Amino acid sequence: MVIKPFDRKEVNVKSAIIRIVLVAFLVFVSVELVSPTVFHLETGKLSLRLAPAIPGGELKLGLGPLGELSWGTHYGPLNVEAVFVVGDSAETLPQPEDFGGLTWKLIWAKLLWLLLFGGLFGVVAINGPPRRRIIGAALSIVSTFVVVTILGTVAALTFNPQSLRNPSYRGPIQDAPRIFRLVTEIQEDWDKAQLTFNEVIAGLVRLHEQVTTGAEVPTPPTVKFLLVSDLHNNPLGMAMARELAKSFKVDAVLDAGDFTDRGTAMEADFFVRSSDNGIPYILVAGNHEDEAAIQRVKEASNIRLLENGALTEIRGIRIIGESDPLGGIDDRDPKLAEMSFSEICRKLEREFAKTDALIILVHNPEVGECAARYAEEIELPLVFVSGHDHRQFFERSGTVISVSPGTSGAGGFVHAVEQLYGFALVEFEAKTKTFASACLMLFDGPGELRESSCHF
Repeated sequence: MVIKPFDRKEVNVKSAIIRIVLVAFLVFVSVELVSPTVFHLETGKLSLRLAPAIPGGELKLGLGPLGELSWGTHYGPLNVEAVFVVGDSAETLPQPEDFGGLTWKLIWAKLLWLLLFGGLFGVVAINGPPRRRIIGAALSIVSTFVVVTILGTVAALTFNPQSLRNPSYRGPIQDAPRIFRLVTEIQEDWDKAQLTFNEVIAGLVRLHEQVTTGAEVPTPPTVKFLLVSDLHNNPLGMAMARELAKSFKVDAVLDAGDFTDRGTAMEADFFVRSSDNGIPYILVAGNHEDEAAIQRVKEASNIRLLENGALTEIRGIRIIGESDPLGGIDDRDPKLAEMSFSEICRKLEREFAKTDALIILVHNPEVGECAARYAEEIELPLVFVSGHDHRQFFERSGTVISVSPGTSGAGGFVHAVEQLYGFALVEFEAKTKTFASACLMLFDGPGELRESSCHF
């Protein structure tokens, strides 16, 4: 009988292969542990996952680019992270209280994987004969179970449902408490003031007709533009703009930018829906708008976004516009954009020289000042419309009229800034295409006219 000699090298190879397989399985189990568990609710799809955290004890609800909501629901070194996707036919959202029961379902769903992780970790971490590894795996499983039980018990005993009424906000959503409160106040103010505001507008329309025509002079047909700027996501300013545009029967609204405050697509979507009243809306982007907000208004059928010296026409009045170089620069250095102001200014001048545009629309006046100087030098008629400075003005220099409506959002919706709501109405004679008048209006609020003035 031939006895095969003991081959230590072969044994080591087999042992290494087994260890590699065990490590691979351990990695697989680890991935399953940290991967979210999906719960299908009537209102949508909810994903939950456990995440180690010191200090921990929070329920976190991710809201993508809007930020995050969190609740200090319990004590312990584990957070529960949630992501909710609303269903197509959902009419209501899940209540935060519903997450408590789902947390236990999540723990039970992960318990088997936790025990597997503990056992595999014991086998991989302990060297020695099989008996020693089996004992180590058993002890590791028991230890894991004990730790999970302790953590679960502590979380259950310290769970505070009242904390779900007081969320913490991170990111842009941190403005939510103020926004919700202001929306309620604005709705109440608008409901109370709309009748008065309409009466004020009716008076302004009558006064405007008297001032711009004279007693015995027939009124020539005109092309009217309502100028707005720096709405900064203020729904009250948007509502006032809609009423003014409708009452004065303008041919188009010209918006000099900064229609959002934080520049998000959500704000842009609200703006698009608020500005859709059947009247052409001509817009340039301001420095507050990011790429997502700009893309959203580009997709809107009721808005014409002017950028790169784009040209549009309303009843024979040509308008050339340029968006702010600081807009849409999420990942770029703002200083580089500021350096491009002079280049963009000269580019807009060249584009303007090729056209017979009567209006230049920009956000920051620095972008259009080259074209305005060119128009003045060769005595071309021009109305130069800008925003950005939150300052209402009317200035005439030779053939160039510079006008800014001020801030139509009273300095912004999110940030409490005590400023007036500014708007302007510019008219051109329809037949001759010459400037007819510009009337500036400042409001303390709806129905509260502070002052108005007209220039011819």
